[in-house]
Formats: sequence, structure tokens, C-alpha cells
Amino acid sequence: MAFKWIERRRHRRYNVSWNAQLGVIFPDFQGEIKIKVANFSNSGALLLSEQIYLENRHLFITDQSPELIIKIDSPRGPLTLKSNIHWYRWSVEKNLFEVGVEFIKMVKEDEATVNQLIADLKKNRAITQDRNNA
Repeated sequence: MAFKWIERRRHRRYNVSWNAQLGVIFPDFQGEIKIKVANFSNSGALLLSEQIYLENRHLFITDQSPELIIKIDSPRGPLTLKSNIHWYRWSVEKNLFEVGVEFIKMVKEDEATVNQLIADLKKNRAITQDRNNA
């Protein structure tokens, strides 16, 4: 019996390659990890990271989940978004951890910036498709 993959994402994801930092805030400790944003949507992103530990603390498997803040160097300028981790896995091909996140508690200004970025990505995708079809 074959199982069919059901797409559960609410919004289309766009491939990007943006530098970012993942701010990690535990009650008694905080730090940052350099990451890369590999794809992006209105509600979440795929992050690439070399590590899932910070100062010997696992970021995702812990009794007390840390607050996670993504600071993205986007084409429209810096963007800071709170997030929740939905999943992570080791990618043998990329030699990195892939981390699926959902954005939470977005303020209106950040939501507007995210919507502008998505509009830009849609426009660039359409331009690329037009060139490929010419």
C-alpha cells in the first residue's frame, strides 16, 4: 500500500538564501546561532543550521523550551520574527540540520514586511518563469 504525501502548509514557500541569526532565550541563558533561511512563506520558513546545541543545551528537546527569535537579513532590511520549531532533521546531503519553523505573534509592521517580501518573491518568480518560457 502506497501512502500519498499530503501538503499541510497554509502558504506557498519560496526558495531564498538569506543570512540570519537564531536568538535563543532560556530563563537563565541566552545566545545566538548563525543560520541560513532556505525557504520562506507568510507563516514560516526552512532554516539551515550547523548546530542544534548552544552551550551544551539542546534547542528543541528540552524540559523548558527557549524563546526563539529569528533575525533575518532580508532584501527589505532586517526582520525580526518570533518562532516555534515544528520539526528538524539532519540532512546528509547538505551536512546541516534542516529546521522547520512557524512565525508567531507577528506585529503589524513585521507582517507588512513579510507580505512585501512575498510579493517581491512572487514577482521575481514570475519574471524568471517568463524568461524561461521565452
